[in-house]
Amino acid sequence: MEINGHEIQFKDNAVFLEENKILILADVHVGMEEFIRRTGVLFPLNEKKELLKRIKNLIVEFKPEKLVFLGDFLHHFQKVPYKVYETVRELNSLLKNYEIIVIRGNHDIMLEYILKENTNFKILDYLLEDKILMVHGDKPFDVEFNFDLLIMGHEHPVLEINKQRFPSYLEIVQNDFKILVAPAFSHIASGVKINELESNFMSPYLKKVKKEDIFPIIVGDEVLKFPDLSKIEKFL
Repeated sequence: MEINGHEIQFKDNAVFLEENKILILADVHVGMEEFIRRTGVLFPLNEKKELLKRIKNLIVEFKPEKLVFLGDFLHHFQKVPYKVYETVRELNSLLKNYEIIVIRGNHDIMLEYILKENTNFKILDYLLEDKILMVHGDKPFDVEFNFDLLIMGHEHPVLEINKQRFPSYLEIVQNDFKILVAPAFSHIASGVKINELESNFMSPYLKKVKKEDIFPIIVGDEVLKFPDLSKIEKFL
């Protein structure tokens, strides 16, 4: 799919920039399974196994040169569970031949501490490449950027169809640029239903967005781009 002149592929809640060979994963929330377990829910979610398997599959599919974790790489916790270190070490080993950028998100309080021994990971607040600005989406920056596409996470968008929820990418049209909101890569993190809302967006980048600006994209056997939200919400 082409968005503002940039060729983009979608698969398994990830974004792949063809020209830049960049694989983007938003809202991975490493450690969320352990966080849930500590609340008393003991159902095994196989977070580490599933995460490594899915990333391996995406690497085989797209053959990226760089991986960008688009914020909330970690879940929020006061004391870091051992399994988080274990997962990060295995990710570091899996991705040792790639450049890895971790964009800081609002949950990434322990990011520097956890990644200090994993030298493959480079921590940034944002990344700008070829007029594509990549941010988590939780805060604006007091910097003037020259971009025509903003890619962000943070919102965990899902589209509800016949009472079933589907992770959704959002293509959002603005005056001088477009925004692409990626769904949460984590299958454990809850999604935010976008059918009936625009005011519930958390990101300052989306506060002035209207329903007619929002085009949901769902990926199954094929990529389905819907008409704008104002046209489809009454049918969902």
